[in-house]
Formats: sequence, structure tokens, C-alpha cells
Amino acid sequence: MNILLQALEKSPEFHQLQDSISRGSVAAISGLSQITRSHFLAALHAKSSRPSVFLVQDELAASRLQEELESFLGVQIPILPERELTFVEASGVSRQWEQKRLKLLYDLAAGKLPLLIASFGAMALRTMPRAVLFSASILLRVGASFTPEDLIERLTQAGYSRTTLVEGVGQFALRGGILDVYSPGEAMPVRCEFFGDELDAMGFFDPTTQRRTENTEQALLLLRDIGALAVILPELSRGRGIAQKPTHHRYDVLDHALHTAAESKPMLVPRLAGLLHDVAKPVVLEKNGNMHGHDAEGEIISREIMQRLRYDNKTTDEVCFIVRHHMYDLNNTAKDKTLRRTFARWGVERSLEIADIRDADVHGSGIITGQVESAARWRILLQKMQQEGVPFSARALNCSGADIMNWLSLPASPAVGKIKAALLAHCAVYPADNTPARLKKLACDMLHRDAQDENRL
Repeated sequence: MNILLQALEKSPEFHQLQDSISRGSVAAISGLSQITRSHFLAALHAKSSRPSVFLVQDELAASRLQEELESFLGVQIPILPERELTFVEASGVSRQWEQKRLKLLYDLAAGKLPLLIASFGAMALRTMPRAVLFSASILLRVGASFTPEDLIERLTQAGYSRTTLVEGVGQFALRGGILDVYSPGEAMPVRCEFFGDELDAMGFFDPTTQRRTENTEQALLLLRDIGALAVILPELSRGRGIAQKPTHHRYDVLDHALHTAAESKPMLVPRLAGLLHDVAKPVVLEKNGNMHGHDAEGEIISREIMQRLRYDNKTTDEVCFIVRHHMYDLNNTAKDKTLRRTFARWGVERSLEIADIRDADVHGSGIITGQVESAARWRILLQKMQQEGVPFSARALNCSGADIMNWLSLPASPAVGKIKAALLAHCAVYPADNTPARLKKLACDMLHRDAQDENRL
């Protein structure tokens, strides 16, 4: 989509509009179609260093603009919600729309939200001034001091409900020196542990199990510092002190692995893959004088580690797959057709795992924050492929090996599997061809081309 945005740079009208906005002037344009208007808005936002709010007539128009802008910009764009009206008598009413508004308005006011879409209805709702919103927020950080009475009063004044168990947004619970609070600004509730009036530790927890899910980074660093990591994972510990390019990494190889594991999704396979993804860097550096090929060597070392630690075969295969492919399309230059064929071969789940490790790897560098362009692009493409009905496995093709053997009068042989793999790669790009009639023709054409190639030889 960058080509489409760059095309507007040749338009004098676009430059006039851009100049007017940069000067703070009011500008009006007319005669644009819906998609062209979205094209202009996407380009204006891409060229601006300031947050943007786009106002439209209603929620339907907001959804349409959201879809088009996300296609142009390749990022997810939130919509400021309107009030959810209830026309029947109800014992309870959802406050999710209010909670979402609070988060979006706070992020916008704090400069954390680069782009927001709002309808007239959403903008017309009364809301608190920016200063009041900031004064109602409470920043909890390790080392800060709070009295329990003060916290209870401030949370209650901010609209939180005190409960015995935190299960939903807007609730808090205080039990002795432990405070649980579920902010609309977080995806999960936070558990704060106090020593006297000082906040000693904090981390996210699962509201279903009430168990902590975070503090991964601190735990891993502690294992490193006490020497336990060198005993459990000596291969990983070899990365300590090995510097990396300062333009891409703040940490040495070992600490980057620990931070990447902490940035990974809080599940076994992503955490292990984040921990081991660069495990071969010390080995290949010593062998070659550079770190090229550490992904392939890392798969071998990771498999040895996983087997030594007695992980099951399925978990081992999943982790090693991520380690092997975490460098895929590192510069985000692969064409969509190439990505489609690769993702069809990998399957949806494993393709998303590679997008996840790319996010964790980049954020674990300590240099880059925010959206990772390649991972975002992959997710959008994968969603589009699913909507198009792309087959993500040979089983999803509308033909079997027996069909191919029957069509081409072939015996059971590797040639049948080769043709089926070629059909899958074709349908990844052209999903409409996944019909028995089209697949039969394609298979015949493939066999004919192979025969011609052999005759030339």
C-alpha cells in the first residue's frame, strides 16, 4: 500500500491540503469518492507526526473507514464507541463501551494513540476534561508508597467497585498487603504486593484462575544472576557478554533472549521459543565469525535441549519450528505471493506463531516499541487468506491423492505428492481454483510441463 500513498505526493491538491493542516488552518475538499477520501486521509496521517482523529457521520461509516484505512496503513485502528442503549428492563447493564471509551480517550490524551475514528454520536457524548481524566488515574509502580486507606478512597472516587474477588474490569480487592485491581487500560488485572506502605512487587494475573501470569522477566534475570541458568541451560548462558549491533539491540545475546521470552505470549511454546530463538548465535559466531545461519543451527541445538529436558515430541517440534523460522522475511521484502505460498505450507497456527515471535524478538531488543510492520502485515494477509477460503493444508484441497492418480494414470509415487504440493501452492495465490475441475486441469498441465522438461534433457 506504500505505493498508493506515495502516488499522492505527485498531487498538488494533496500538498495544499497538507500545508493547510500543518499551519492549523481550516481546509475543505469535495468531489472525492469514499475510497479516494480514505486514500487522502491515510496519506495525511502517514505524513503527519501528530495524532489524528477522523470524524464521520455514524458507526456504519466509521466501520467502513476503519476497514479502508487499515488496508492502506497496515495497522489496527480503534473506533471510539457510542453509548449502548438498552430499551428493555434489565437487572444488569454492560459498561464495556464506557470502559473502552476511557481507555481510548486516556491513550489519546497521553499521546499513546496515533489514530482514532469517531462518529458524531460518539463525539457528542459528554466526557470529562483531560485534566480531570489524568487526575483520576493512579500510576502504580514498584517502589512507590501508598496507604491502603488512600488507595481505597481514590479507586472508589474513580468509579471502581470493591469486591472480594476481582473478576471484571472496574473492580478492586484489598486483602491484607495485596491489592488486586482491573483497570480498563489493561488486558488483564494487576496484583500489587505491599511491604508496609511500599509497593514491593506487581504483575498481571488470570481472573479465572486468580494466578499470576507475569514477572517472567524478573524471574529469568534472577535465574541468570544466581547462576542457575548456567546449570539448566548452559547453551543459552554462552550468550552472556556477547554484544550485538547497538542499532538493533540494547542487550547482549543472553539478555536479549530473556527479554524476548518475557515479551512472548504467556504460554509454554512461545515462551520457550523466545528463550531459545538465538541460542546458536555464540556457536556460529565462534565458527564463522558472524551470526549468519544461527536459525538453522538453533533448531538443532533447541531440539537437543528440549529432549534433554524431557519435553514431549509435539512441544519440541513446535518450539523448534519457531526457532528455525524466526528470521523469515526479516526485512519485510517478500512479495504477497511468496508469503501466501509459505503460509499455506505452514498452516494458519504456525504462521501466526512466527508473527508472534517476530513481535517478541523486536520488542525484546530494548530498542523498538509499538507495532512491528512485518508481523502486522502477515496477520492482515493471513486474515484475508482465510476470508478467501485459501486451503492451508493438502487435506483442504478439493482433490485427493487417489484423484490425482486417476486423472493422470499415475501409480502411487512421490510424483503424486509433488503435484499435490504444487496445487496447494497455486491455490494459496488463486483460491478460486480449488475446485475438482480446475485442479484436474492444473494437474494435467503440470504433468505435461514435466514431460516436456524431461524431453529437453
